[in-house]
Amino acid sequence: MKALDHNMLARYVCRYFHLGEWRETKGSVGGSFNRNLKIQSSQNHYIVRILNKTNTAEHLKYVQRILLTLSQQGVPAIVPETAPSGEPFVYYQGELVQVTPYCSAETFLCKQNQVYSSGSMLRSFHQALVDEEPGPMPGWSFFRPESYYEDAIRRLQSLFTISDSELSAIERYLERIWRSWNDSAPDLPETILHGDWHFWNQLYEGRMVRYILDFDFVQHGKRILDVAYTMWVIYMLLPEHSASFDHAFLKGYGPLTDAEADMLPTAIAIIALFFLCQAAHAANPQAKWKSQYVKQEPLVRWLMAEGGRKITQMAKNIARRTSRISS
Repeated sequence: MKALDHNMLARYVCRYFHLGEWRETKGSVGGSFNRNLKIQSSQNHYIVRILNKTNTAEHLKYVQRILLTLSQQGVPAIVPETAPSGEPFVYYQGELVQVTPYCSAETFLCKQNQVYSSGSMLRSFHQALVDEEPGPMPGWSFFRPESYYEDAIRRLQSLFTISDSELSAIERYLERIWRSWNDSAPDLPETILHGDWHFWNQLYEGRMVRYILDFDFVQHGKRILDVAYTMWVIYMLLPEHSASFDHAFLKGYGPLTDAEADMLPTAIAIIALFFLCQAAHAANPQAKWKSQYVKQEPLVRWLMAEGGRKITQMAKNIARRTSRISS
């Protein structure tokens, strides 16, 4: 397939979205899921997003409605530009393309007060959307049903290169985890989820979240999943800060229900095992399993024992303190 000419694309979107006259394509910026270009027109600077193939027009329209709701309620989501037709995207040479205003702010500086602010902003995000109806599912999600894990294990069992003892250990974890999740699911509050809430998907001014980015995975679900995903990010990607960041994030988010506090370790474990089970769909399953097993299995083991008790108690203590202050 012929590579896109970025200057021609920039000229096209400037005309199509009425952004003024194209001046300059400044080059690629960030992003591992979509391809992002910074451009300048006679009106402003913009980000042109060449979207991953899993995106669909139906989901993009739904997300646009969600983003407008957030903006109306003061939650600082970056909203894509709309064309004269009203659609927040355009097809260009077979690619789905969006344009958003370029927003100048700081990236995550690994500061505890930024983590607190991220938790507080996620609460605002969830509360603003609690009455929104479910819409089309995203083409990709970190939050998979139990059947995804069952299928992954079956695929991996057919590979003689993966340890039977390791697979058996993961099967036991999964059985315990899903039994607990299914028993508690009816008591877990629901809302619209961001689906990829982590500290690099926000921009900051000092200690405060200034903008929220990347809404490719927006979906309806149990709100604890967004919280659990961010906690997984803390434990897996920021382990040297985990002893303070986990508390800061939960404190920022505010009180969980007792059912959520009890299920939080299980929800984090579900996320960890998702990344391990992705080995079933990798080009080299054995290598993927080997690299992920040494990372995810110790975390799951900890979550199912003393780590889980610590997290649940931490969440319940925060809820109790919040209740005392508010009363």
